[in-house]
Amino acid sequence: MALRFPVRQMLASAGFLLALQASAADFPRRYWPAFPRPDRIVASVSHNSLNSADGVLLHTVAGLVAYDTRARNSGELVWIGLTGATSYDEWLERCLARLDVPREPGELGVWDLVDRYRDRGIIRGYILYAQERGERPLYALAAADESVNVATALCPLLYAVALDESLEAQAREHGLERVLDVRGKDERWLWDTYGSRFTTSLLARQDPKSFVVRSEIAAYRAMVVSDTGPLYEDALARLHPGSPILGWGLGLEDAQTRPSSQYACIQTATNWCVNLPVLSAGETGLDYRFQPFVPPADAQADPGAADTRYVTFVLSDGDNVQWLMLNFCKGEEARQYWACPERGRLPFGWTIPAMDLLQVCPYTLDYLRDTASPRDDVVLLSGGYYYPDEFGQRRTETDLLARHARRLGAYMGACGITSLLVNLQDWDGETAQRAYETYAREIPALKGIFAIQYAPYTAGAGAIRWVDLPGQRRLPVISARNAIWAGRGDDPREGTPSRVAAMLNAWAAQPVERDEDRFAWVIVHCWSWFRPGQTPAAEEVDQAAPGSGDVARGYRPALWCSAGLAPNIRVVTPTALLNRLTRQP
Repeated sequence: MALRFPVRQMLASAGFLLALQASAADFPRRYWPAFPRPDRIVASVSHNSLNSADGVLLHTVAGLVAYDTRARNSGELVWIGLTGATSYDEWLERCLARLDVPREPGELGVWDLVDRYRDRGIIRGYILYAQERGERPLYALAAADESVNVATALCPLLYAVALDESLEAQAREHGLERVLDVRGKDERWLWDTYGSRFTTSLLARQDPKSFVVRSEIAAYRAMVVSDTGPLYEDALARLHPGSPILGWGLGLEDAQTRPSSQYACIQTATNWCVNLPVLSAGETGLDYRFQPFVPPADAQADPGAADTRYVTFVLSDGDNVQWLMLNFCKGEEARQYWACPERGRLPFGWTIPAMDLLQVCPYTLDYLRDTASPRDDVVLLSGGYYYPDEFGQRRTETDLLARHARRLGAYMGACGITSLLVNLQDWDGETAQRAYETYAREIPALKGIFAIQYAPYTAGAGAIRWVDLPGQRRLPVISARNAIWAGRGDDPREGTPSRVAAMLNAWAAQPVERDEDRFAWVIVHCWSWFRPGQTPAAEEVDQAAPGSGDVARGYRPALWCSAGLAPNIRVVTPTALLNRLTRQP
């Protein structure tokens, strides 16, 4: 018999009903700061052309203006220019058309903006910092000069811009005075001195070497913590449960995400995002009149022969907001993903951060819906990056995942998304079981859950578990059978496109003992490069220097894999696979 995850008998007990009544209020439906429709939008020169000192200055000017506009509920917003970012050109065009606000002609330089907003009383001085000079690689966990993060966080508190010490003489020529010198100060000093004045609804993380996201840090009045460790955990503990983490910090991925998960907060991978105050202005989030995604064409296709096996391919990392906004939809890099010329030839699942995008840039969702082919299907990746089996472990409340699930259910309904992919530390553990039950109970429209484990993704080897809701329905939880992932050597479930095709063919040749044995899914590691070939050795390339020509990642490796599948394997979309597995119309 198939293993099941039955919802506990306490569901029907009076004790459980009382516990529900006594639980804390639901999470706010909107967790990203909202900005008013501006009076006008002022454009700057491209930040791609600036050095670090000018980049920090530009971003903190824009952030301070956005903070002031949000505080007064009226005013201007600054659009930070980008060179060669065709996606952002698209978002701005859609945003301007929808908001119907004027855009001031031309582009203003950094010091032109300083003068403009100094004269209007928004910029009242500068906070002096020292730029980090070492050779530390970006986002590497090592000693860093944090004074730029300190200065950035203090901008809205002191109505001052962050200024590199090399620009002090120039700032004085433009009529600015020093408000504070934070050279030599670190984030612990910032926390101890000003921590109580920062928002409790969002935490920022950014490498001191990067000037990106600093406009958002200032606009949101956020504390910044670049490293992991005690200060990071202190800041997480102060946040309201369910709050987002802006940006990305130093160190390993799970070292950042496990603490935030345990404090019931969500990573968003927004460290290269730009212009979020502009793109989230006006009615966004659940107030945005989003026309839902259309189900894929094969959602209600015929069930096929009794020996037919069903496989769906799903792309990884769709919780990465900055990627979806910058290099996923349009541009040269996007040719590996949504802009791939072959897109539409293969039924395919695309994971996306729909909850975040509907709040910070709904225009990306509009574009995906408007340009989707009948064979494209969208899957929500968790509703932020967190580990459901560890969500809220360091909080006293016991219903935090349920509150988050109710919130993401509202966004899934607004977007027309019915399937969920989750990333867990132990996909088959007891706390994972409770997480699946929570999603099933709190999201009535959910058709099924695709489960991966942080390491390895394919820990479940394709096993299917079931959540039984008494008197209601059975919800499948399907672990990834295989992964298209480079450099996996002799891994029994992961490898190149041809190797995964061979694994799937071996599976499809096995006898069917249960109906669910006919269903499987493959996660496609979005960052793995391959070249077309008939053997794994021919397909592998140097990931650091993959070369050109037919080398590809993302969509095309899945297409190559599908070409090598046995005749009794039918590739379908995630929605179609779930409908057939659960025998839904």
